[in-house]
Amino acid sequence: MYCVPGDRLNIADDKNIGGKGTFTKGSYIYSSLAGEVKITETRDEKIIEVENSSDISKRVPSVGDIVTCKVERITLNQCKCAIQCIGNHVLKQSFRAIARKEDIRENDRDNVDIYKCFRPGDIILSTVIGLSDYGYLLSTASEDLGVVIARSEFGALMIPHSWTEMICPRTKVIESRKVAKIVLEKNEQTDKSESSK
Repeated sequence: MYCVPGDRLNIADDKNIGGKGTFTKGSYIYSSLAGEVKITETRDEKIIEVENSSDISKRVPSVGDIVTCKVERITLNQCKCAIQCIGNHVLKQSFRAIARKEDIRENDRDNVDIYKCFRPGDIILSTVIGLSDYGYLLSTASEDLGVVIARSEFGALMIPHSWTEMICPRTKVIESRKVAKIVLEKNEQTDKSESSK
């Protein structure tokens, strides 16, 4: 199991002891490192440690990483996601993350309607900007970040239509999204090559 700083690992009591890479706060043992959780059991107790290595750090997101996430839930003020890839590296275990309303767009941050940017099930590109109580903090404020894969209400894979819209090829219904620039440009290049035939 992999963890990040601040993850709660176990109850702190006479049978569960925090070791290297952990700290105890209140009644719980928390991780102080990003790495792999190691549990050593003796007859009377469990020693819980976090092991960090360069290999493990590739599998745990860090601030500044570009990550691929699946949108799981949306509220008025934030979007809850599961980080599934770091760069081109597919993770064996996903990490919890949130994109706050103010971190979704670069301009007009106060008037962002999250439901017009993302929907549950969307796959988005974002960058890690920090940690929160829930997990990682994400931002899609850059033009090249945002939705890369989305399905319409009818289940069809949608095609980028503009910076703020995607279209269902089956029904031609347009839905609002915060579209990643790279996806939009790829779609524009495809359109040009088809029109030149």
